[in-house]
Parts: sequence; C-alpha cells; structure tokens
Amino acid sequence: LKEDYIEEFFEAVFCYFPVTFRSNPSDPNLISVEELKASLRSVISGISQFGDLAVPVLIEKLSLNSNAAKVDSLDVLIDAVDCYDVNSFTQFRYQLEIVLFSEITGNPDTKVQSKSLQLVRSLSRRLSGTEEAQNWMSKFLKEALMAVKLESTAILSKSALLIDAVSVSCEEAFKFSIEFCLDELLQISSNSRMNVKEQSARNCLVALLSPVKTNPQWIDNVKSHSTQLEAFFDDCCEDSFTIYLVIFSFVSSILSKSCCDVFIKRFIDSCRDSVIPTELKNCIWLASKSYPEGFSPFIESLSNPQMLCALSSTPTLARN
Repeated sequence: LKEDYIEEFFEAVFCYFPVTFRSNPSDPNLISVEELKASLRSVISGISQFGDLAVPVLIEKLSLNSNAAKVDSLDVLIDAVDCYDVNSFTQFRYQLEIVLFSEITGNPDTKVQSKSLQLVRSLSRRLSGTEEAQNWMSKFLKEALMAVKLESTAILSKSALLIDAVSVSCEEAFKFSIEFCLDELLQISSNSRMNVKEQSARNCLVALLSPVKTNPQWIDNVKSHSTQLEAFFDDCCEDSFTIYLVIFSFVSSILSKSCCDVFIKRFIDSCRDSVIPTELKNCIWLASKSYPEGFSPFIESLSNPQMLCALSSTPTLARN
C-alpha cells in the first residue's frame, strides 16, 4: 500500500470494528458473526503499515465495558504481533502493560484473562532483543513477586500465570525470568510453614521452571542456581511433596547425585505405608522418569502397592 493512503484505508476498514452483526437464517450465504470478525481481523492485523495507527486505538478499545469488544481487540493484537513493526508495540509498551495487567488481575471474565496472558506471552517473545524487552518482562514478573511477598490476595492467584506467560515465551525470556525470580522464590519457599505465602511461591516455581519440560536444553540457564536448588530440596516441606516432586522432575539433571538420592529416600520413607492420591501418583511418575536410577534401588523393598503402581503407570491427569 502507498504510504499516502494508509491512514484513509485504515479509517475505512477500522470503522467497522468491533463487528456488531446478527446473522440472518434466511441469508443464502449464511454469513456468520465469527466469519465477519475473522475477515476484519485478518485485514487489520495483516497489514504492517497499520501498526502505529491500530495499536493505540485497540488499547483504547480495551477500556470499554464490553468483554466481547475486549476479546475482539485482543485477538487482533495477538494476530498482529508478528506482522506489525516491533516499534508499533514498543512505543505503547507502558499503556499495554497497564491495561493487560488490569485485565489479567481484575477482570473476572476467564476468556479476557486468557487472551491477555496470551498477548503478554507473544509480546515477550516478539520484543526479545529490543531495548524494551526487559522493561516489559520486569513489569509482570515484579508484580507477581510482590504479590507473593506481600500476600496480596487480589493478585496472588494470578502470580504463577504471570510468571508462566513470560518464562515460557522464548529462551531469552526464560533466562531473564530465572535471574529475576528464582532465588527469591526459593528463599520464600524454603520456609517450612504451610501458609499461603510459601505455597504460592512454590506454585510460582513450578510455573517458572516448567518450560524445561518441553525445552530440556533450556536447563542450561538454571545451572548457576544449582546450589540454591539443592538447599531447597534439602529443606523440603513434607506436606508439599507433590509440588517438590514436580519441580524435581524439571531440574534433577543439574542437581548432584547425593542431593537427588537423599530427597528421593526421604520422600519414599515418608509415604511407604500411606494412601497415595492420584495427583501425587502422577508427580511420582514425573520424578521417576526424570531420575529413574534414583528410584530403582527402592523398588524391591517397597511394600506400598500404590507406590509401585505410580512408578510404572502413566499420568491420568491432563496438563492444563
């Protein structure tokens, strides 16, 4: 498109957004609302020259009371992430941070929350390598950490989701997240008290480290923190073995053999004769697959048939 006509063309297209349309059963073409939305979205998000014009207007749309309009705006922004010039987003970074954080933590609509987190994730990847990348990621990581430290009930339930949205986006974002969060979360989690603060910190650790499950090579970015991780497992709270086993399954490859063996023995000794719930069985399975040589010495001596079943079966709970 010629630059002289970009603004006029944008205004001609964008005046129809967001689409308000009721399908007519007697329409021979059977045009649906979703088809119209998808067509308009593909035009707005698919023309790179629209970036500087569309991003600020779409941010304004996110302040509307209509959750449907917010979802439509978020869909366009998500689709446009890889089409618009990165500067179209960086110049409005602060406004995007504010509005997305507000929707994630304050909007009860789960679809708006999910789309907002998806945009945080996409932009964490897209901004990677730019001067604004660390500012963008720091906003969400810092808010999550502060919610845990201060036990902020309004944000605490979203803290792990905020960390996950950044850490999973790309390896550079994962590395930054590890350096930003890991040591503080380990310090909070190591407190043996079973209160909201410690439990939330452990949930955040799962979110922070979970990307290595699908990207095992990313574990190299965690190696410099192996000493802190070993101390974390040495002081593990037995009431939270479920989460500890999940975290162990992510990082066992960078822990010393002695640390792994002591942790596994302590866990097995604590529940030899216990009733093992399904969730814990799945966590046992994950941990045993990450470090099978640590569990094998105990197989013959185990008297708990549920433990044996957990070690040989596959998980029955789907991952969210």
